This record gives sequence, C-alpha cells and structure tokens, in this order.
Amino acid sequence: MDTSISVSPGDAWRPESAGRFNRVSDMLNTIGVIGPAGQCFPAEASAVIIRRNAGDTTIPAASCVTFDGVDMRPGIEDPCGVTLAECAPGAEGPVQVSGIAEVAYTFPRPSDVLVLKGGSRNDPTSVLLNSTGHNTHRNYFRVTATGWDDNGYITGISVTDGGNPESIYCGVTDVGDVPAGTLSGTFYEGYICLRLVVDDSGNTPAYSHQIEYSSSVPSPRDPVVILAEIVPRFGRRAVVQRWTGGMIHWRDRFVIGFGRGN
Repeated sequence: MDTSISVSPGDAWRPESAGRFNRVSDMLNTIGVIGPAGQCFPAEASAVIIRRNAGDTTIPAASCVTFDGVDMRPGIEDPCGVTLAECAPGAEGPVQVSGIAEVAYTFPRPSDVLVLKGGSRNDPTSVLLNSTGHNTHRNYFRVTATGWDDNGYITGISVTDGGNPESIYCGVTDVGDVPAGTLSGTFYEGYICLRLVVDDSGNTPAYSHQIEYSSSVPSPRDPVVILAEIVPRFGRRAVVQRWTGGMIHWRDRFVIGFGRGN
C-alpha cells in the first residue's frame, strides 16, 4: 500500500495496513513527551533545502548530512538533515530538514532528532526532524552520547554548554564554573552526575566539580546533581536530559561553609 496517502475533506476513507496505523499512532503518542524543539524553522520555511556536496565522495539518498552555509557533508551533528536524492561531489541536492524522513541504516542514529519506532536495526529508520519531541537541550550541562558499540551500548559521553558548544565550560554554579568534560567506558543504564568536591584542608575551603557515572540514583545526602539518564531505546542506549535548570545553586541544596569558623 502507498504510505504517502493524502486525502482532502469529504474524500472517502481508504483502508490502511495495521503496521502503518500502529507506526503513526506510536509517533503521535511520542511527540511532545521529551520537550520543546531545539532548532525551529519558521512556519513559512521550506521543509526541503538545497545544499552542495562539499566532499569528494557521492552521498547516497536517505543519508544523514550536516550542513553549514551552502555546503553539506555526511554526518549526524546538529543541524542534521536527510538527503532525498543521490548527490555527487560538487553537485547540489535536496535535503529535508523538517518533518518525517526515512533514513537508510546508519549507526549511530542521527542526533537531535526523534527516532520513530521501526523494525529491526538493519531496516530503514524513520526520523522526525526539527519538531517537538526530540531530546535537544541548549542550556548549561548538556549531556550527549558520542559513540556506541555494536551492541548499542554507549561508549562515550560529553558534557558541554548546549547553547555554546565551543565553550571550555559546560555550565556555571554558585561556587564556580564547571569545565566541559567527557567520560569513556561502556554505559548500559544509569546516571550521569555532577559532584561537588570540597577540599577543606586549608583556611578556606576549595571547591571543584567532578562529572561521573553512577549505575544507581545517588544518595540525597551526597552533593550530587543528576544531569542525565541512560535508558534503553529502540534497540540501543540513549541519553535523556534530566537537568534543565540552567545554573546549579549548591547552597540551595547543601550547607556550604565559607571558611573555618564561619
């Protein structure tokens, strides 16, 4: 059955397969659960743009590409689009940047887009581009997966400033800025946390921050804030942003001294 059914008011209802009905229902039930859109295109903007292949290899149709200015290259970094036709080196081609698009098998999946439930891992995947419901966070302490192994487990984590990814700091707190950081290993399920480290060996306490992974919820007695959670999703592990509050105020949570005798 043609899955690009388009009807107008008053048209007769045309039956659809159970599989298509269930996929559309899953998509509608998912939209809006995670949060607001990140990169939003104006309502009058086209869902398809034209970009030039700046590389020296042909980009197949249904490929994820990252675009900058008039150029595009294969990649899943934000902003991410999907090619609608094969594009030779130096040639221009259409790139879909919003709405539902079908992506050829790629691993890892595109970042900053909602991946819709599909079949096996090797099947083409439907993604929802630049719409409400994807896991974009553009404030302080953005947590991002940077790699996956063949089993779908995360192998790398980065914590950056979502609004300014080039910054050397990932966020600010009431006791100082927090340097951007990374974690490596094999992450199944658990939590990415920020810990306040206190050195009170001197006359004045010294504070620093440590980004760490915890397989369980940290004790509420510990000076720790959960930044993100690692959860199973669509056959692999995904990062769900939990901290969205901007600057972290440790003194709202814990008693922090200003010096000996205070």
